[in-house]
Amino acid sequence: MKKRFYIRIHKKLVWFAALTLAIWGISGILHPVMSWTGPKAKHFFAPPLHISPQEIQALPKIIKKLKNTPINSAKIVPSQYGPLLQINITTTQHLEKNPVITDTINSNLFKNQQPEKLASHQSREYYHLQEGSKITQHDKAQARWLANYYTGLKDKQILSVEKVTEHTNDYPDVNRLLPVYRITYNTSDQRVAYIHTETSSLALLSNQYRAQLQAIFKILHTWNWLDNQTVARITVIAFLMLTLLTMAVSGVLMISSLKSRKIANSDRRRHRALAYGLWLPVLAWSFSGFYHLLYNEWRAPSQLTQMAEAITLSPEQISPEFSWLNDFKQQKITSLSLTRDPTGQILFRLGIRSTTKQNIMAQLSNQTNTNRSTHSVHQSTTHQKEVISSNNKMPSNSARFDGIPSENSAIYINALTGQTVAINDKDRVLWLATQYFNVNPKQIYQISLITRFGNGYSFRHKRLPVWKLSLKDAYHTSIYIDAVTDMLIDKNRSIDRIENGIFSMLHKWNWLDPFTGRVIRDITITICILSLFGLAVIGIRLKLKSTKKIRSMLSSETTSPIAEQHATNTTEPTNITKSG
Repeated sequence: MKKRFYIRIHKKLVWFAALTLAIWGISGILHPVMSWTGPKAKHFFAPPLHISPQEIQALPKIIKKLKNTPINSAKIVPSQYGPLLQINITTTQHLEKNPVITDTINSNLFKNQQPEKLASHQSREYYHLQEGSKITQHDKAQARWLANYYTGLKDKQILSVEKVTEHTNDYPDVNRLLPVYRITYNTSDQRVAYIHTETSSLALLSNQYRAQLQAIFKILHTWNWLDNQTVARITVIAFLMLTLLTMAVSGVLMISSLKSRKIANSDRRRHRALAYGLWLPVLAWSFSGFYHLLYNEWRAPSQLTQMAEAITLSPEQISPEFSWLNDFKQQKITSLSLTRDPTGQILFRLGIRSTTKQNIMAQLSNQTNTNRSTHSVHQSTTHQKEVISSNNKMPSNSARFDGIPSENSAIYINALTGQTVAINDKDRVLWLATQYFNVNPKQIYQISLITRFGNGYSFRHKRLPVWKLSLKDAYHTSIYIDAVTDMLIDKNRSIDRIENGIFSMLHKWNWLDPFTGRVIRDITITICILSLFGLAVIGIRLKLKSTKKIRSMLSSETTSPIAEQHATNTTEPTNITKSG
């Protein structure tokens, strides 16, 4: 009886399951295809920063001009004119402190604040460090220069530059950096670069081909064209996912209930053989996709960034003497920012990227030991080698997606005395969290340096390294702080990390990465999806043959005199359909 029920359910869902496979199978393959065939950047790391004492001699003069200006961050960045001072100023009213944790899942960290709109309220100014003069409206020019650097294209090829302050179809919310500049080039593939000037980074590189694939993916896979009809979108997607899930479960139960026997029909043999190998992937994709859909529709919107309280730079706290920079001539300085210690003294923070094998291996080994529960030793060793080799060439796709830190260490210099101070990033991050981000110090049970992307802090954030503070509260919250800009980059709870882990492992198959790498993993997924297409085609063919056979039998029975007499003498329907 159960066997007949499973068979009946399995046959009834054939067409819905085939449609679902077609929709999500095709769009699922598009995801790795975009990664394989999309445009590639010429450079991975930001432009190198070259600083000498003579090149920043006008810094005290600039600070004097900014004496009464509240500044969120100040740092020296490379440009076409040499090193410039970049100032980030918040033009909105400073938000009141809010708890890092909210009482309900549907509450925002900042009530009635949208993350992208918060970013759009930031203004950015630039100053010549040799002359001390302000460069008006330079942020757009800086974006152009960075885009040319990352793409290797010429400035004269630029067609348009547009500031993007919120997510769009071309720049979806998987990209966390905002605001960015959209630079469109006059090339055969209509190249587009999205530049985040605050971090001097390439947020996204696209072209017409990739944009078209992205549009198809969002239409078929995420159904973004129904974003304004939330209930309809969830209902339809849920129905299709549950159909696929039921199809897989009924198929497994049907096979397990049948006695072992030799199957004469070659299509049935192939269908069953494929089903044995593919039922588990179908279950994994269906369950994780359904859970991901429901979770993201009803969870609280994510707060992208939160800046620490603005500081006021005092010229009395900065010496005009910068000879201390000569002590770091042999070091590769990746960032130089102005910050302050708990007493209010202005400090220079030097981010240094080591080029020696010993230093890089030492730091990444520490990170490996911290995350040993989530990353295999083999994967970590491979990542270390790729990071070392990336100092001299473009890193591999695996290294880029796993993450390469922009720096390996940091040194703090007293801006008044030019002396190294006994403070480090860990101490400052702890102070920032308790002073500005309303974290109870008694709840902090672990502080760790994140130098790789993973569960909780993924590739979409783009920033590395960051510091992770794990809190012992009701939600087991983790917050992530960037020591270069003193910004709270992200926060998540245990429920967020569980969902992220399920989706990462069951939907993206990231569990394969330590054994195969990303490319082989994507190929494996593609082969699996193509095999599902084969399973569906064979299933449809069996369905059509069965339907044709039943119709033929019904036709022959209705033309038979015995059948006509039988139909006249009984009110019960025949069992032909049931037996078929």
